[in-house]
Amino acid sequence: MPYSEPNSSALTPTAIFGGMFNPPHFGHLHPLQDALSLLSLDKLALMPCHIPPHKVTPKVSTEHRLAMLALLCAEDRRFCIEDIEIRSNKTSYTVETLKQLRKRTQSPLWLFMGTDSFNSLRSWHQWQSLIQLCNIFVLKRGREALLHFPEISEYMDCSAKRHLNEAQLLSLHTQTGKVVALETKLLNVSSTQIRNEIRTRNESEAKISEALLPESVLNYIHKHHLYES
Repeated sequence: MPYSEPNSSALTPTAIFGGMFNPPHFGHLHPLQDALSLLSLDKLALMPCHIPPHKVTPKVSTEHRLAMLALLCAEDRRFCIEDIEIRSNKTSYTVETLKQLRKRTQSPLWLFMGTDSFNSLRSWHQWQSLIQLCNIFVLKRGREALLHFPEISEYMDCSAKRHLNEAQLLSLHTQTGKVVALETKLLNVSSTQIRNEIRTRNESEAKISEALLPESVLNYIHKHHLYES
């Protein structure tokens, strides 16, 4: 069963958002900025996946992905990089990562994910164990629909939040086993879209890309000729 830690309310949560970040873009950053405000957080770690269980390993090197992610974090100093999966030579299973983080810290673990990730949760390795290890925050954008599957419905707050009161925040700091949807900015962008635009870009498409990811990241991509073939 999810546990309660009555004395942990003073601990700052270890907040993480995982992904390939291939490349990182404003579709990652802006919803997370909304989440930081909603939850009164001042730090969140971006955790790049090393060997993905559900996707093809990126052609772009880990070093390039880390460098681009560092540039994204420079846009907002509340963000940092968690490299625990990068340092592992194993398939990146979130449940195993959370177990390793639990050994490292006694602070509450808060796992952030997008709607698409949450809706595919039942395909994750040992996904039922996630709720025992952390609170899950789903970044819901616009009219995106969340699946409500029976195995997790008892832990889930069905209404997407635009505001949390002090009591709600306290419970999230002192208990695990909660799933909370957060209303965040709608930005229709994906890493796949950006890679495709760069590969087939002309002058006008390059300008579109600049609206979707930081100029520093785009300059890095051009400098190292990433995603051009």
